[in-house]
Amino acid sequence: MDVLILVGGQSRRMGQSKPLLAYRGRRLVDYLLDVVRAAGGTAHLVGKADSPLAREYAERWISDEVDAGPLGGLAAGLARVDGDRAVVLACDLPRVTPETLTWLWRLSETHPSYDAWVSCDGMRVHPLLAVYRTRVLPRVRAQLATGSYALSGLLNRLAWFAAPLPDPAWAANANTPEEWMALTGEWPALHGASPISTVPARLDGTAAAAPLVFQLVGFAKRGKTTWAKAIVAHFASRGWRVGSLKHDGGGHGLAWEVDGRDSREHARAGAARAVVVSGGEKGIYERRDAPWELDELLADFSDCDLIVVEGFKNAPFPKWVFVRDPEDWILAERLTGVVGAVAHPRARVAAPPQVPWPVWDIDRPDDALTWLEHWLRRHRLAPRR
Repeated sequence: MDVLILVGGQSRRMGQSKPLLAYRGRRLVDYLLDVVRAAGGTAHLVGKADSPLAREYAERWISDEVDAGPLGGLAAGLARVDGDRAVVLACDLPRVTPETLTWLWRLSETHPSYDAWVSCDGMRVHPLLAVYRTRVLPRVRAQLATGSYALSGLLNRLAWFAAPLPDPAWAANANTPEEWMALTGEWPALHGASPISTVPARLDGTAAAAPLVFQLVGFAKRGKTTWAKAIVAHFASRGWRVGSLKHDGGGHGLAWEVDGRDSREHARAGAARAVVVSGGEKGIYERRDAPWELDELLADFSDCDLIVVEGFKNAPFPKWVFVRDPEDWILAERLTGVVGAVAHPRARVAAPPQVPWPVWDIDRPDDALTWLEHWLRRHRLAPRR
């Protein structure tokens, strides 16, 4: 069992190198190496050639010279392993155990027809706690060539098996000091050093949780925007900090600002990013050649409790599917992460037998909002204040 541990991240939000963080009396990277050893695997560390770990672990080091985040590390690692597949781990998974690795590996043996076996829980997919076949390397490189490095884009190119985690804690990761404290009970510090701070993120001493993401998906003209507004208003009125994100799947382009205004003219002149500020309001226009991936966009909402996403139907987050016509149920049945459907009357009567999730009436959002609030509060006890 080959195991690729990706240690090349810049750890900007953590403020110090994640692999070198102190964890259970040693560095986090050494903990992960012990986990791989206990599972009977062969560990490979994938990172930049100038990493301080490269010389220490020269015999197991794989250099990643492409500045493309985890996708570049995956390409470098798959190109070097000898077997037909490899486990891939992020370096910020302190709850991973030997049982985690053997469970994933056995799944790849039990369901051999897939390109990848990716762990998931009720909220999201975890592409850096997964097994990938080495044969997908050309598709990894094809994704790199697009200039869009989100792993969700790669999964759209693969036939992958969604593997529900027996223990969701296995996939718990940390990108910030607050998240590390929430996971381990300690403020992060390099092994052998003092913590960089003893002040938690909140005055009440608790760590800030990552935003929850909830999707509304379906074909055009199904009522998604009306319900998105209702969800935003419902949770904002209850003290939640809510973000919203809409994907224009039709590719109509953005009607940004008003023709003739200076802000519009900045963008038309060729500005890659144009910002308009007025009092406490800010509008941002940004363009590039490659399509935006959802993972990249969500990074702009880190201070939110809830992000309501309209569109991006193939993303792995929990979602409601909107159905207007009877044939729309085909979409609902093939997507991952569906926890409910919102149906127009003629689609509701044509619902398949034994639908495994609630079906809400398009004209009666109140019951659905109550259900959604209870469902979300199981994952976040209270909104941030």
